[in-house]
Amino acid sequence: MSTDFTLERNSAGRWCLRLPGQASEPVQAVRSFPLSAPDEAIGLVGDDGHERLHIPHLNTLSAAQREAVHAALAERDFCPRI
Repeated sequence: MSTDFTLERNSAGRWCLRLPGQASEPVQAVRSFPLSAPDEAIGLVGDDGHERLHIPHLNTLSAAQREAVHAALAERDFCPRI
């Protein structure tokens, strides 16, 4: 996995992934195992449902990347309270 990427909001407020040498494209951050391993196996998924980037563990990212991924995940996460 390459940690050379940028995740930021575009002018429409959507999260966009930019990989080296590629155009920026809208993505959603998705946890593979949100309850048992919330910081592992995170995917950045394009509008077509295909994973554009796999992040094995958040600790492998820089502080800025980790903060952006956390913000993107927070918008998608739903945690019911019982």
